[in-house]
Amino acid sequence: ADNGPGIPPDQMNKIFEKFFTTKSQGTGLGLSVVQEIVNSHRGTISVESDPQSGTVFRLLFPLNPELSNVLTP
Repeated sequence: ADNGPGIPPDQMNKIFEKFFTTKSQGTGLGLSVVQEIVNSHRGTISVESDPQSGTVFRLLFPLNPELSNVLTP
């Protein structure tokens, strides 16, 4: 979590895309790589962002990956 300006709503559906960046010197690979790693471990990543309170990323990993299709948070 942070207390920065948050992610604008019009960018929320793009933040996990490869090469998407809002920075002049960014590559746009960070969050897409994180998502690939989380997915490879059968986990999930979610994001909540508010301009007033910042952004929170939640990463959830199954304790037993074999049950990951059965149990959902």
